[in-house]
Amino acid sequence: MISNPSNAVPGNATLSKIKAFGTRALFWIGACLFVVDNFISFVPGAEVGFFIVAAILIAFGLFIPKWFYRIAALVLIVACSLLAIDGHRRGVEYREHLDRYHMDGFD
Repeated sequence: MISNPSNAVPGNATLSKIKAFGTRALFWIGACLFVVDNFISFVPGAEVGFFIVAAILIAFGLFIPKWFYRIAALVLIVACSLLAIDGHRRGVEYREHLDRYHMDGFD
C-alpha cells in the first residue's frame, strides 16, 4: 500500500523535467535560427517562411517560467515578425522586377 499519494505517479517529476527541457531546447533552436540568418542569403521573399518558423520555435520561450526567457522570447518574436514582413516586401518587389523585365522566376 502506498502511504503518500503524491508518490503514486512516479513519472510526474520526470515528465515535468522533460517538458522544461523541451521548451528550452525549442526556444534555443529558434534563437539559433534567428542568429544563423546573418550567414544565409535568401532569394528575396524566401526569408518569410524561415522567420515564421523561427518565431514559432521562439514562442515556446513564453512557456518557460523564468522572466528573462519570456522577455527574450517577446523581443525575438517581434524581431522575427518585422524581418518576415520585410522579407515579404522584398519578395513582392523582386516579383514585380521579374514581371517588369519579363524574366522567369524560380517557379
